[in-house]
Amino acid sequence: MMVGGRDFFTSLLRDFPEISYFALITNNRPILEMGDRPPTTTSVMLQAGTVVPIVVDNKLVANVVVIKNAGYLSREFRDLILDLLVVTLVTILLAVELVSVMTNHWLTGPLTRLDYILKHQAAGDFSHRIMASGISAVDRLGHALSLRAERLAVMMAAVRRLPDGDRAVQLAPDFIIPAGRPVIMRFCSLSDVRLPLFLIAAADSFPLSFFSLYVRDADNPLTWLNPGIVISLPLAAYLIAIVVGSPYARPLSKRFGHRNLFLFASIPAALSNFGFFISTNVLEIIFLCVFSGIGYAFASLSCQDYVIDAAPKEQRAQALGLFHVAMFGGFYAGTALGGVVADRLGERSVFLVCAALILISAAMIFRMLPGSNHGSTLAEKDSRTNLRQLLETMADGQFATLLFGIILPQTILDQVFISYLLSLQMNALGASTADTGRLMMIYFLMVILSGSLYGRLPAGKISAVGITVAGALLGGVTLLAAAAVTNGWTMIVAAIGTGLGYGLVSGPKTATVMELAEGRLTHIGSERVLGTVRVMDRIGSVVGLIAIAAVAGSFGYSAGMGFIAILVLAGVGAYFIYYVASHSLSIIGRRKA
Repeated sequence: MMVGGRDFFTSLLRDFPEISYFALITNNRPILEMGDRPPTTTSVMLQAGTVVPIVVDNKLVANVVVIKNAGYLSREFRDLILDLLVVTLVTILLAVELVSVMTNHWLTGPLTRLDYILKHQAAGDFSHRIMASGISAVDRLGHALSLRAERLAVMMAAVRRLPDGDRAVQLAPDFIIPAGRPVIMRFCSLSDVRLPLFLIAAADSFPLSFFSLYVRDADNPLTWLNPGIVISLPLAAYLIAIVVGSPYARPLSKRFGHRNLFLFASIPAALSNFGFFISTNVLEIIFLCVFSGIGYAFASLSCQDYVIDAAPKEQRAQALGLFHVAMFGGFYAGTALGGVVADRLGERSVFLVCAALILISAAMIFRMLPGSNHGSTLAEKDSRTNLRQLLETMADGQFATLLFGIILPQTILDQVFISYLLSLQMNALGASTADTGRLMMIYFLMVILSGSLYGRLPAGKISAVGITVAGALLGGVTLLAAAAVTNGWTMIVAAIGTGLGYGLVSGPKTATVMELAEGRLTHIGSERVLGTVRVMDRIGSVVGLIAIAAVAGSFGYSAGMGFIAILVLAGVGAYFIYYVASHSLSIIGRRKA
């Protein structure tokens, strides 16, 4: 007499995954069952499950038996433990960044400034002073030395005003005493931008674990396009915005200062996240991604240029390696927490967290960086790049194989596999947003570990080419294996392998570009070389994204992963072959000479 009972219990099982089995039992016999029945007798099931009696006219006519889903409850408990672990790890990572910044600000920074001014004044150079506003003994000593330089400058100015002042000045030729006040020295280091870079990277990667799914679920007015391409369009717009903005980052930072450029970039970055919070369709998301891309490009490149300008040439590779560690530390924290926040509070709330992080990083940059630049280690040349100069740059064989064999495939691996394919593939395997975030967390953790390893290697002792080839091979092989056999475990292996490989390649490739720009390509100009790399890097990632999205939309996500792996392996093969051939030819030429 129960009409629609089967449909009713089916909907209950769908809406309440913590329940695995419903049964309607009368006369100790189930007359209606839904779900997975436990391998027990009916009498045992009545004792083990929750029993709800059905009474009609004070007479028991049947019992509804409910069996809980023990596997679901254990998974929920496991996810809770993993979320707590993620929060703990991110908290530790943030604490490490804070300790590094505070140590530099309160300990190593004052000691470095004091050592600088002591050495100069011991050599008779009183042309500089330092800003020391603290109350520690080191700060007080630095302040006293700066006051001494100022007093000497005042005394020398008074002597110059005397009738025979010029002859008096000539009495001390070994001393350097300025005519005016001593110049305030600004000491720059990676620690100045480390924590803001960490926060801006975290804000950029917070939605990474679900953004492709967010786009897929939005209203789609572009029904005539391949669904895979539609999902990739916001990311493509983001990358195109970076392509357009990247060449202007260094000229703007030189003209207005690294700090001012970062503050300007924080405006579109924060506003775009507020827009994502209220957006409803794909076209709106694409439009907002343009502003997000411009903001992130200017913010991250202003920090990178600050590090390049601040670090001595012989320490630039290590500084850039640590720069990538700080940036990927933010990616690590952002993807991990983003998945947790999206699972617990909803996807849209993540964008509000991103906007808040961007504003905090802008406030820190305003406090830590100077308003204008004080010199650069790079050549001062016209930064405008025309087509002839672009072709001239890429005509160099070593630069071309580095660009097309290493830089572009690694960018495609990072931008397309991690930012686009990974969340879609994990969702197809049945993983939650938090699971995807934890997998991305593994990837960025591997990038941090391998990147920090290169940053701590002795300068000049390890071949940059060997590290580059090993890292690219590791990433390509593990990704190809995951494409051949796709399951949860192979995706974990791919995340570990590609993360280690990308981290190993990041430091050497940037350092090699700088060596070429200041060596065999110095006639072109280091800024033009950097601009070429940045433009081609983003153009290649956009083209690769559209092509791989079309492959994934037509043949599946595993095919897209395999396509990326083949690009990486083919690129590193071409790079290594050219290096061996050119190295052999140079040896033969020297022997003949």
